[in-house]
Amino acid sequence: MKQYLEKLTALLAPILEKLRGSLHLHGALFSFAKKTLFIVTAALFGLWLALNFTLPVGVVMSMVNKPLFERDYGLEVESLGYFPLKTFSLEDGTFTQKGENVLTFSELSYSPSLWGILTGKGSGNLFIEDISGKDNYIDASFSLGEFPCYDVTLEDIPLDFLTRLSGTSDASLRGDIDGHIDFCVLKATLPVKKSKRKRRSTSTARNIEGEFSLALHDIVFKGKVQTPMGKLDVGRILFGDIVFNGVMEKKLLKINTFTIDGIFAITVTGDIRLNLKNSSLSRLNLVVSMEIKDEKAVKKNTSLSTVLSFLAQYQDRKNKQQYHFDLKGTLSSPSVQKSRKINRTKKTRRNPSKRRK
Repeated sequence: MKQYLEKLTALLAPILEKLRGSLHLHGALFSFAKKTLFIVTAALFGLWLALNFTLPVGVVMSMVNKPLFERDYGLEVESLGYFPLKTFSLEDGTFTQKGENVLTFSELSYSPSLWGILTGKGSGNLFIEDISGKDNYIDASFSLGEFPCYDVTLEDIPLDFLTRLSGTSDASLRGDIDGHIDFCVLKATLPVKKSKRKRRSTSTARNIEGEFSLALHDIVFKGKVQTPMGKLDVGRILFGDIVFNGVMEKKLLKINTFTIDGIFAITVTGDIRLNLKNSSLSRLNLVVSMEIKDEKAVKKNTSLSTVLSFLAQYQDRKNKQQYHFDLKGTLSSPSVQKSRKINRTKKTRRNPSKRRK
């Protein structure tokens, strides 16, 4: 029995890697989603073993944690459950990284197809509640495979565990997020090209279609951020409330609403041309309007004062608290340009008749 279980555990790692690769997601938040799904898959594998071999919780969790420990992760739970309609659950769990607690939950459940998840071609529903001791939840349904779909609802999810999960000790992010994300990765329809030669494509072209609506509350960032010149300590920045919603059509993310209301009042419009292979190369086409609401807080922050001195050329001619500019280039290397779409306050022209005396 022991030898057979070890063989099953050894099979888990390549299956998980295949699963992680099937998501076609990039970026910090999506990277967190992949890590979460990795943890969940490992846990479900342990549940499958428990149901088939009637093993004690301690034995099951040791097998669950074997692939997790290789990545410095760990998962502890009080009990395991199996319910009708093929619903698996973990109760009173704690997720750790390098021995440090990252987050806790009262219940994590998944249904229905375990085999579909392990092969990366299944579908299911994942529900997590009471994250980090709060009355909240994540409800996610997904269909995996070559062209996956995701439908995720968030309610009052704390963001402080993101920096702990990323292993960043010199930055912290506080606040809550709720909202809804619904999108699918689809096969792109390519235009017909009249050519005698047939070109062979090594990969299938993909698009993303969907919509999202997110609201972040009482957001505070503190610490260092990475810049082309190295890490910059930006101190403590109160972003306040953030509203972000839009649609994704093909590879274009169109922003319907993006506002920030904190020490700055910021409005962003425009779109982002997504690069599915490398998110850092996604192209920006954004128009930004910004107003300083708390001048004292800005002056106390040396880093913010430095940034504003750089943006001085984009100040409104009459209202020096306002700035208007465009963001172009890529996510990894954005460029700031004078805004052409914003009607700034114009200089008052002199009356020609007054010149004549």
